[in-house]
Amino acid sequence: MPNKEHLNKILNTEVGQWNKWRSKNPQILLDLSKADLSGLNLLRVNLSGADLTKVNLSGNNLIGADLSSSNLERAHLRGSDLRGAYLRGADLRGADLSGADLRGADLSGAKLIDTNLNKSNLSRTKFVESNLSRSYLGRANLCAAQLVGANLRGAKLNGAKLIEANLKKADLSGASLVEADLSGATLWKANLIKASLIEADLRAANLFRAKLIQVDLRGANLWRAKLIEADFRKASLTIADLRTANLSRAKLIETDLRGANLCRANAIEADFSHCSLSRVKALHSNFNKAVFTGACIEDWQIDSETNFEEVTCKYFYSSSDRSIRRPRDANKNFVPGEFSKIFHNTTKTVELIFRSGIDWHIFLNSFRELQVEIGCSDLLIQGIEKKCEFALVVKIQLPFELNEIEIEKSFWQKYRRTLQSRKKDPHIEMTNKEHSKLLKIIETMAEKDKLPHIKQKPIKMSSI
Repeated sequence: MPNKEHLNKILNTEVGQWNKWRSKNPQILLDLSKADLSGLNLLRVNLSGADLTKVNLSGNNLIGADLSSSNLERAHLRGSDLRGAYLRGADLRGADLSGADLRGADLSGAKLIDTNLNKSNLSRTKFVESNLSRSYLGRANLCAAQLVGANLRGAKLNGAKLIEANLKKADLSGASLVEADLSGATLWKANLIKASLIEADLRAANLFRAKLIQVDLRGANLWRAKLIEADFRKASLTIADLRTANLSRAKLIETDLRGANLCRANAIEADFSHCSLSRVKALHSNFNKAVFTGACIEDWQIDSETNFEEVTCKYFYSSSDRSIRRPRDANKNFVPGEFSKIFHNTTKTVELIFRSGIDWHIFLNSFRELQVEIGCSDLLIQGIEKKCEFALVVKIQLPFELNEIEIEKSFWQKYRRTLQSRKKDPHIEMTNKEHSKLLKIIETMAEKDKLPHIKQKPIKMSSI
């Protein structure tokens, strides 16, 4: 309960007189705990160091008020006007400040653990080294707020606006920032371990050396973000927008980047070891000196401007289930420069010239047998050409690392062995209609947009 003398004085004294009395009697420890002061005009009132636990100040005018070092634990300040208020070192644990206006207020060093700040206006408010752990800041306006070194562990910031906020060295581990707007924010060396930033807006944000281990950034917008030396180990960045982002020397080990857009990103010396890069868009991206060992690279989009110079990659997987390793021999690794050649020269072509007609039944069986033998479903029929009246050329496409001479030799051994083992059956030969159908399939494939994917669909043998 409040001190009756203190309560009567604040209820019956103008703010100017109250402040003079406070100045003359600094030794008096104000006790207004559990008092109902709602509706009072307390503009620029001096309540520094006061015991205001569970006080009711809802809807009050507290513009410019001095509440520094006061105890406002579990106080009711819902909808209060605290613009420019001085609350340095105040204890606001469990207080209700939802919908309050704290624009330009100073809460540096304040305790705001479990405090309700939902939908409050905290634009340009100072929270330097404040403790906001487990606080509720849903849809709060924190634009240009100063949160340097603040403790926001486990805080709820879903839908909050943190545009150009300063969160340098802030601790946001385990915080929820789903759909939060952090565009242009400074998160220099911030701790975001296990934070949730699903569909958050981080356009042009500065996350230099930020700790983003196991962070959830699914669908997040990181366009032009500065992610230099950021630690994304085991993070989820599926369908994230990383266009033109700076990922120089970033750690993306075991990160999930499936479906992410990395077009024109700068990933010099970034570490993509063992991460998932399925369906990634990387047109005009710079992976100079990046590391890709153990990564899963399937159906990604690159172009001639994608830079793989001096990339380090001992091996990678070309299937999402990591069942297809490259090089295929588990005892072999790529030599320096080989990874780049694979993607800028994705395939080789072997020309099989048939001068005396083709037994298509034997050809297809031999082709399938060859695929099984080398364990390569990427061995494809690329095209068919008629060189002259009697010569037909079947072009076989194979992955860059396979030896085309050995492939050609193996095919002919299988084809000729089978051909010699039985008489040629004229009824098995492909008809002109079937030949035309095959050519039509090849032409259709040729018309497709040939982006340099790791894996392309082979001609289905059942359709011939």
